[in-house]
Amino acid sequence: MAEQERVRVAVIGSGFGGLGAAVRLRREGITDFVVLERASSVGGTWRDNSYPGCACDVPSHLYSFSFAPNPDWPRTFSGQEHIRAYLEHVADVFHLRPHLRFDSEVQRMTWNAERLCWDIETASGALSADVVVSATGPLSDPKIPEIPGLASFPG
Repeated sequence: MAEQERVRVAVIGSGFGGLGAAVRLRREGITDFVVLERASSVGGTWRDNSYPGCACDVPSHLYSFSFAPNPDWPRTFSGQEHIRAYLEHVADVFHLRPHLRFDSEVQRMTWNAERLCWDIETASGALSADVVVSATGPLSDPKIPEIPGLASFPG
């Protein structure tokens, strides 16, 4: 049996929290990490929620990382597509792509007391990590209320 990959840090989620953690790890000189993402691209809430009018409810310049200001927001309260593009930009500028593992939803995680690490099973395989950072975000799964006739509503 092949030896399982082991990393120093596994970050779960590639929204604002996960990308922010990844940038901080790199700035601290830690490069032995992965960002596990269940979807096929970064963005978290801003990837998963794309309903008409989806936008931030705080001024966009405040909805930016302090280490990656964006003077080019198109509106005071920018829309989902601009926020998502900003997160893609952050992933590129800070060279996070090699650390991103898309389509890798965490299915199970257990502490291995013998090896002193987390054993992580994902949709794309298994690995272990010394440290796990959960950045899953509470708003990544849209909740659509049960409204009679919603399925047949034309828009």
